[in-house]
Amino acid sequence: MNTVKSNVDAFLELLRESNIFLKLNEHNNLDIEAPQGALPQELLEEIRSRKEEVVGYLKQVAAQAKMGENIPAAPEADTYPLSSAQMRLWLSSNIHNDSAAYNISSVHELEGIYDPVKFEQAIFQVIKRHEILRTVFRKDQEGTVRQWILQPGELGFKLSYVDLSEAPGSREAADHLIQEDGRKMFNLEQAPLFRVTLFRLAAAQYLLYYNMHHIITDAWSTDILTRDVLIAYEALQQGKADTREPLRIQYKDYAVWEQAQLGAPAFDVHRQYWHRQFEGELPVLDLPGAAPRPAVLTHNGYVLSAFIKEELVTSLRKITQQQGGSLFTGLIASLQALFLRYTGQEDIIFGTPVVGREHADLHDQIGFYINTLALRTRCSAEESFIDLLGKVRATTMKAYEHQLYPFDLLVQELPLKRDVSRSLIFDVFVNFQNTSAGGGQENGKDALLPEDRDLVRDVGPATSKFDLIFNFQETGKDIHLLIEFNSDIYNRESIARLIGHYKHLLASVLQKPGQPLGSLSYLADQERERLLQQACGKVAPAPLQTVVAMFDQQVARGGERTALQYEEQVLSYRELDERSNQVAAYLHSLGVKPEELIPVCMNRSEKQVIAIWGILKAGAAYVPLDPEYPRERTAYILSDVNSRLIITDSACKQLLPAEASTQKIIDLDAAQPTIQAAPAARMELQPTPSQLAYVIYTSGSTGVPKGVQVEHAALSNYLDWAVKTYMNGNGKGNMGLYTSLSFDLTVTTLFGTLLAGGCLRVFPQEMGIQEILTAYLDQDSGLDTIKLTPSHIQLIPAMGIKATGVATAIVGGEPLHKKHVGILHALNSNMTIYNEYGPTEATVGCSVAVIEQPLPESMHIGRPVDNTALYILDASRQPVPAGVAGELYIGGAQLARAYLNNATLTAERFIDSPFHKGERLYRTGDLATWLPDGNIEYIGRTDNQVKIRGYRVELGEIEHVLQTCPGVRQAVVLLAPGAGEEPTLSGYITTGPGFNEHTTRSYLKSKLPSYMLPEMYIRLDEFPLTVNGKVDVKQLPQVAGAHAGQEEDSYEAPANEVETRLVEIWKEVLRLYNEISVTANFFELGGHSIKAIKMLNQVSQEFGVVISVKKLFEEPTIRNLAEKILNAGWLTSQQEVADNTAYEKIKI
Repeated sequence: MNTVKSNVDAFLELLRESNIFLKLNEHNNLDIEAPQGALPQELLEEIRSRKEEVVGYLKQVAAQAKMGENIPAAPEADTYPLSSAQMRLWLSSNIHNDSAAYNISSVHELEGIYDPVKFEQAIFQVIKRHEILRTVFRKDQEGTVRQWILQPGELGFKLSYVDLSEAPGSREAADHLIQEDGRKMFNLEQAPLFRVTLFRLAAAQYLLYYNMHHIITDAWSTDILTRDVLIAYEALQQGKADTREPLRIQYKDYAVWEQAQLGAPAFDVHRQYWHRQFEGELPVLDLPGAAPRPAVLTHNGYVLSAFIKEELVTSLRKITQQQGGSLFTGLIASLQALFLRYTGQEDIIFGTPVVGREHADLHDQIGFYINTLALRTRCSAEESFIDLLGKVRATTMKAYEHQLYPFDLLVQELPLKRDVSRSLIFDVFVNFQNTSAGGGQENGKDALLPEDRDLVRDVGPATSKFDLIFNFQETGKDIHLLIEFNSDIYNRESIARLIGHYKHLLASVLQKPGQPLGSLSYLADQERERLLQQACGKVAPAPLQTVVAMFDQQVARGGERTALQYEEQVLSYRELDERSNQVAAYLHSLGVKPEELIPVCMNRSEKQVIAIWGILKAGAAYVPLDPEYPRERTAYILSDVNSRLIITDSACKQLLPAEASTQKIIDLDAAQPTIQAAPAARMELQPTPSQLAYVIYTSGSTGVPKGVQVEHAALSNYLDWAVKTYMNGNGKGNMGLYTSLSFDLTVTTLFGTLLAGGCLRVFPQEMGIQEILTAYLDQDSGLDTIKLTPSHIQLIPAMGIKATGVATAIVGGEPLHKKHVGILHALNSNMTIYNEYGPTEATVGCSVAVIEQPLPESMHIGRPVDNTALYILDASRQPVPAGVAGELYIGGAQLARAYLNNATLTAERFIDSPFHKGERLYRTGDLATWLPDGNIEYIGRTDNQVKIRGYRVELGEIEHVLQTCPGVRQAVVLLAPGAGEEPTLSGYITTGPGFNEHTTRSYLKSKLPSYMLPEMYIRLDEFPLTVNGKVDVKQLPQVAGAHAGQEEDSYEAPANEVETRLVEIWKEVLRLYNEISVTANFFELGGHSIKAIKMLNQVSQEFGVVISVKKLFEEPTIRNLAEKILNAGWLTSQQEVADNTAYEKIKI
């Protein structure tokens, strides 16, 4: 297509959006037709500047028309093909055959006196004139759906006449009947596919109501239909014949012509453009919903109404015209800006309609000509609204240039992965209309003139074709916005908030169009202030003391109470105090200084607990070393800490790496005589709140772990809150120590128990976790409070435990789910369960939720603990509203000091607060959202960090180590669902000479903890890459999958004759040569709607059953299909079918 011609055509389309039309007069000059006030001076100047090329283009169009470039009439036939657009609607109607989503209704007010008999006759004349009004859609003998055109007498049409003139509230009564009729469905195989009702509201006041299936009409067509009916009626009233010429072509002729055009070389230009636009993985807009998305797309909808004020519209029009755009491009750009801020997604696709009647032959036709353009634009938060506007304008202009290509054909041609819960390619549809020129009145237009235009008003229930439909209607000086939303995904409150945010952001971008989009606020001041307030936990008196001083208080309250039990060893608070004092004195004698870091590598025992308290009392900080760590990891930590001393026991001493020989190793077992001789009284030197208490190492993305420095003040704030919250209720604080000191979940048990005055029972290192949990949860254990992870809870059902005396459970480390709560409550229905959240950098737990009945679908993490703050911010560190996901930032009293010996990472993760001077915030990398009630819902990670068995793991660390293994060239590690829904790690690798899987496993085992070892390795020749040259993780194959829809280890062979034949049909339709599991998903094997129809046609011919496309989407496996066939009573042998034995087709 000629570029100048394309650009001019696109420019004229932009003008037509605003009902501005340019025409050649008899002198070959331009005439401009425009509604009053719709043609500002700036746009007039642009028309003048482009006059020469516009005139040339219009002359060319006129010349082509004279040369007879008409759409030809199709040869006579019994049936005709569907247009591309009709085929999509037919497929959608079959998939969602219980929906009226594609009903199009229109209402027209008539004044005067109308004779219903003559009105019906007028409609019959129009039915004769337009074949599409007597068209149905049925399959032929080959199973291909076709257009069948009926004779007028076969139609069975009847005008419905309803006289409400004597009824009070006649308009309201008519609206109610219209709404009821709008929910009635059409059967595409049965005529007519439209209904017409004439309502008499008063003596000379009528409503003409149409309800038509979209497959035979569009918005343009309803105006033609009304015009033709009224012309015919007027002729009948005057006793005259309709003298208009018959239509030269009909919709069937267009459909045949369109299919022929699609194969023409000229269409390759359009095809190439659209395929380039949508190559690679398509973005899925992840807008915050109010409910989980249904597994299969629904069409239950609701409509809200609002207005965009005149001053905003005027300003938007001015800016867009200055940038060479239109009001439509400005509205699209402002919507994209909001969705960018809502989701952080830079690549967004909107759908929008075009009339699809570029050819002059189609202007007076009734039918489904409308085409859909998918507008894909990329923009970042660093760009300005001006930048975005330019991109949207360019995208829109290009889309208009190539609008002849049917969207429905594009959908068929693209290698899309079918998600039955979503629309194809986009979920948000944007429509812009200028209604000032009059025309039909649609349902809900009575809401056009609200008294207060700042309000969001309810229009009512609707049938929604997409997740969201934005209908912008220019009504003069302002814009009426109707938002139609899927009510199974969103609710009124969330969409009303979205409307407010959109209007506020629109005002912001118009005030500062050159500033980065990420810096502009879409929150009203009042909402922003409320969000900042709810981010802060209760301000409580800080302990202002160390855990050592807090422990002293418990000793003073009752020193002879039992504090610690390990096997047969039982220590009172006084004895624990004295023995830890002796360790402190011993360390002091060795020259230990305040804040000196002392690694501890010991098995669980009473000595381990005594050592920790002794280190703290000496003013030093402990660094836990898990005895099960690989020596290389332990060696790295020892090197990073660079300590003089290491505390261990006789069993663990031999596990220390050779590098430990340069440090003084204190074997507490061997040193007992010396320690017992040390003073048992408290040392005068006391640690201060600002001193370090411990350094715990967590997984690091650079391939090495990082040490988190936690001070006494942070630790005491957490423990003071935890003791008051967890141990003053059902539980008395008697807990069992059974997890590693290197896991900060253990801090609650290790310290909280003793600061609450409870008894700490230490479980031996050699006990397995199931043995420990069995003993812990025993009703006679004497333990009443437990801290554990969801992974621990998952073990309980298989252990045969029926009941427990544990009254309080603190769950942390991993996301909590309803099934975990159910497991615990099955043991003790009165158990109080807390869901605690907190990274090591914020000292164990910084938010908590008490789990209460009825259980929510998603377990939230509650609210901030005392003296802490949890902010949810977007990529520009601006607060996000309820329902919108953002990154969680933590502030307040529990923040760690820093990462040990890593100033760069400290500066990256611990930042200055943008809200309070002098406050620091920790950037967690966790995604979260505010719930409407002020609680926080945890969503997941923003980076490559995951939780395995409660441990925080950087996948990058595993990848780094894996890539150092001999024979491994590249490595990617991903989290995948494992058996029992517990996540596992899978390693994807490309290899070279020297690779051996057994060697690789042994190598990783020597360098990483067991919880960081991948369970499965997938070797690839090469990794798929993104356009930026990075590994395209989303394109990596499913674990062990021969196809996307099945896994080799889950292959199930056909179990009967029906399944065997279905496998053959699937392989033929899908063109697969591997064996197909009867549990494989048709759509994940490469199936789509067209292939589904083809496959189901073969199934129908083979087995005598008719299975709906919708049923296939719901249960897309061979096993499900076979069950349906067998339950339908198919008992015919293959030979009988081959012999065409008669049978009745059974519809499923």
